Amino acid sequence: MSQPRACSIPLAVYQRLRVLYLLERFSRGCYGSVRLQKVAYFSEKQSREKLFTFRKAPWGPYSEDLAQIVEQLLSMGLVDAVPRDKGQGNKYTLTSGADQGFSYHKWLAAIDPDDSRAIEEAVEQYGYLKGDAVIEAGHREKAFRTSEFYDVLLEASAEDLVEVRMEREDCDELVLSLSPGFVSRIDRLATAAQDFDFRKIPVS
Repeated sequence: MSQPRACSIPLAVYQRLRVLYLLERFSRGCYGSVRLQKVAYFSEKQSREKLFTFRKAPWGPYSEDLAQIVEQLLSMGLVDAVPRDKGQGNKYTLTSGADQGFSYHKWLAAIDPDDSRAIEEAVEQYGYLKGDAVIEAGHREKAFRTSEFYDVLLEASAEDLVEVRMEREDCDELVLSLSPGFVSRIDRLATAAQDFDFRKIPVS
């Protein structure tokens, strides 16, 4: 059986895919951006291709790139952030718009099966710890203890275009599905279809 040919996807698409799959692994949502950052950091450490740069911050390893990707997913309507009680940050979940028959696991496994395993293990090991324990886990890292604030702890290694091994059709579908313009057009079409009065269509 022949191997899928190499194709290229934009780095931002790969980043969005990793974050969506990470959030999908939380059964009831990810509680807080600190937790999201830490679980992403521990999964990223185990991934062959580093997509995010993490620096030392007061609450532990932090990636500005990751924060921007989360903001993009929120604006694309693929992720929802619901405020928690008592100023405890947000709960992050996938929206119904993120579940349009697209398989994040299929795509991630096709690109690199180790990615999905690293994310699953990080969510299982760190995703459900109490808040203080999540922060402690990041502070225990040797790189964290021996560095100064805002020093790089983990550096992204991926290029702007990432070469992956997928079928061309899957590659194109992935890029379209996780591109802001495509997502907003689909959303507008769905809204228009919902509001349209089909009784006005003349019957021939």
